[in-house]
Amino acid sequence: MDSKANKCRICGNDIDNREYTVRKNMFHIYDEFLYFKCANCGCLQIKEYPTNISKYYPSDYYSFSRKKKTLHQIIVDFLMKCSLSYRINRLNLIGLFAIRYNDYYKYQLPCFDKGKCDYSSKILDIGCGAGTLLMQLRGFGFSDLTGIDPSFLQISFILMV
Repeated sequence: MDSKANKCRICGNDIDNREYTVRKNMFHIYDEFLYFKCANCGCLQIKEYPTNISKYYPSDYYSFSRKKKTLHQIIVDFLMKCSLSYRINRLNLIGLFAIRYNDYYKYQLPCFDKGKCDYSSKILDIGCGAGTLLMQLRGFGFSDLTGIDPSFLQISFILMV
């Protein structure tokens, strides 16, 4: 493993960072990419950025848009809020049932499991698009949120919010 190529962009660590091969499955594109997980801070990051990023994130990519919420999305958000609450402090029974009986909630955001973070944790969303996840997390009670995205148009839009 070439440790120079696996230098963490967050904390600068280049020792014992573990590599992973990940396949991009969105839009029926099945290209593989090398990622590595920093042994120091735990950040998972791509080893090399693709030269043609628009192949993987076209202009109509869902994260770049804002739409009015449907009743279905309101219910999904409520159940997500409950499942996150359960993951963090184990006090939300609706969240427990959502996680136990629906794979969507079971496998969403496992980094929020008890002991890993809480509502005051610092959260960095890399590739945040229009900031949809960050706004959702703020609505769930998280406060120390930061988002970055390579799209300058999206960044300027987020700053206006």
